[in-house]
Order: sequence, then structure tokens, then C-alpha cells
Amino acid sequence: MSELGQMLRETRESMGISLAEAEEATKIRKKYLQALEDGNYDVLPPAVYVRGFLRTYATYLGLDPEAALAMYRDGAQIHTTPKEPQIISEPLVPSSPINWELIAGVLMLVAVGVILVVVYRQYIAPLAAQPATPSPPTVTVEEPALAAAETPVLAVSDASIASPTPEPSPTPPPPTPEPPTPTVTQTRQPTATWTATPALTQALTLRLNVTARSWIRVVLDGQTAFEGTVTPGEERVWQARREIQMRTGNAGGLIATINGQELGALGSSGQVLDYVWRLSDTGQIMMATPTP
Repeated sequence: MSELGQMLRETRESMGISLAEAEEATKIRKKYLQALEDGNYDVLPPAVYVRGFLRTYATYLGLDPEAALAMYRDGAQIHTTPKEPQIISEPLVPSSPINWELIAGVLMLVAVGVILVVVYRQYIAPLAAQPATPSPPTVTVEEPALAAAETPVLAVSDASIASPTPEPSPTPPPPTPEPPTPTVTQTRQPTATWTATPALTQALTLRLNVTARSWIRVVLDGQTAFEGTVTPGEERVWQARREIQMRTGNAGGLIATINGQELGALGSSGQVLDYVWRLSDTGQIMMATPTP
């Protein structure tokens, strides 16, 4: 048992409080409270959540939250340099060295090119090769039998004599242009710098339990859904398909739950923080590190 865990347990037991009662009061799962007292940090969520749990629990027990956080950093050996986000759950689709999307895109472009060539050769090229022939006037010719020396008499319906029009020589069809070879450029997606939660889902649900008066602004999928002041005892729930952004003027007065996972208090009393939760294409809930 760590020094921090021993202090938490002795304080709780001296106050005659059980873990179940502490769970009900702080809205922190019993197994996380047990892990904090046992010093078993391996079962705890990422450090950003643990700091919120510890701050809320220490305040509940009447201890100094900052002193408790300092003891936690010493025990857990947490560095101040940012860590790479840890993927807690496996993606829905296993990674593969073969880029099937790129192959499918190339095959589709080739198929479209073949179809365009066939249509051009079958329909467009023959029409372009046919010359536009004007309609000749109607001519009635009477030829006397065996009268080679006589001039033939022509009767023209429109009272005009038409000279013989030479047959135009057929114009050879223009050469069929070869379709250009499609060029496919693969764009690399930037690596997300987010912390992932274990849950896989198709939507985001944020639940806030208000323990102290606080101003908040909530933006759902780019649209402001709420901006105002909430009071103790209120419970607010918002849902979004892709992203939830929240700014609070009193992070210590809000206990958050994202898709059923309790995060505890979002910060210390009077602290101004920005939170962003985003749903990835694989169904993971990614949370950016809170920024003041």
C-alpha cells in the first residue's frame, strides 16, 4: 500500500465512511476508490481522469487536494512531458499492410476509363465521321432512247437548273484519343493526439452533474447547444454524432460521465478548462487533454 493510499484509507475509516458511501457521495466507482487506497494504479484510467478522481476524493475526506496530487505524482512516477495517447481498445478493423481503399479506387478509375473508351468508339466517333449533306432539289430527268447527240431535257420542279453535285469523298474518322492514365495520390491522415476511452459506440452522450454553480458552453457537432450558468443539483445530458466541445468556468463544480464512463470532477474549484470529446471512425471515444 502506498503512502497516499494509506492516508486516504485511514482518513476514511476514521470518519466511519464505507467505500460504498464514498462512491455514492463522489460519483466515483468503488473499484477506482479501492485502487487509489491500495496504490494499484494499473487498473485506473488515464492520468487526466485519476487527477480528477483524487482531487474530488481528497476534498470529500477533508484533505488538501494539492498535497494528495503531489503524493500521487511521486508514487505513480508521472512525468510532466506529454505522453503519446494510449489506445485502450482495439480498433474495429484490424490494420493491414494492404491499402484496399487505394486498390479499389484505382480499379474504379480504370473501369470508368474503359467505359468511356467504348462509348466513344461505338457512338461518338461514327457520328463525328458522317459529313453534313444538304438536301438536293427534286429533279425529274427524261432520257430519249438512243439519242446520244441530243441534249437531254430536264424538268426542274422549283424552276431552277441544278448542276450535278460531286459526291464528297468520305472523311476518315479522327483517331481515337487514348484515355489519360488516372493518377491516384494517397493523402496521409494526420496522427490524432487524443486519449482514447475503452468504449466503442456510434454516438456521444455527455452527462453533467452540477455540484457547484458554474458557467458552461456546450457545442455539439459545431453547433452551440447551451451557454449559461448551471446550479448545484442540476443534471444535464447532451448527445452528438461526432464531437462535443465544452468550456467551463468552474471545472471543480462539474462531475462528468461520457457514454456511461464516470470521469469524476473535471478540475479544481474556479478552474477554467476546455474539454473536447470526439468519436473516431472506428467507434472509439477520443478525448483531448484539457486546456485552460
